[in-house]
Amino acid sequence: IKMNITDLNDDCLAKIFSYLDIYSLIDVRDVCERFQEIADMNLTHFKKFTVSFGKIQVCRLEEIMSFIGPNLRDLSISIGFCIRKELTLEVLQPISHYCTNLKKLTIHYLRMDASLTDYLKQIVENVSELDISYCILDSSVNDLFACCKKLETLIFLGSSAFYVNDLRNLENLKVLKVDQDCDPVIFQWQAEHNKNLKVEY
Repeated sequence: IKMNITDLNDDCLAKIFSYLDIYSLIDVRDVCERFQEIADMNLTHFKKFTVSFGKIQVCRLEEIMSFIGPNLRDLSISIGFCIRKELTLEVLQPISHYCTNLKKLTIHYLRMDASLTDYLKQIVENVSELDISYCILDSSVNDLFACCKKLETLIFLGSSAFYVNDLRNLENLKVLKVDQDCDPVIFQWQAEHNKNLKVEY
């Protein structure tokens, strides 16, 4: 008996589709209306996603984010200091447009400035955990923190140009994870401004 994949019921197809990568899952939507409905159901299950150069097709990021961005709760972005700023902005633009319901945001190896921060400010309002380890920061980080209305945990390892005054806008901050050799003035600031802040190494 010859069988076609379309002979399988929806549950079987949904299981098969669950093994597809994000690109194949989006592509299979074009096969037929039934495949589109099943693929869309699988796409809504994406709650966590990683954007990493070398592992992501930047040219398709807009398409990917249009499907999974609104449902994402945990997003990791690893850029790389050698990546051209124009390409970095090309990555952040669709993320800032679609990923507005994040609870956890991880950003590594980013050389941050005002233009990049403008995109990031659009997605941090509901973030409760922010990891900006191993980034090169400038004063624009203050503008980013000012938009973090619900931030409770800040992870700040191996990043340059960290100043304790950067924390002044983080009224709800409960946990700060820093390097062991961090500036001891953090503890003075903690005692004076946020005694409930837990500093971890």
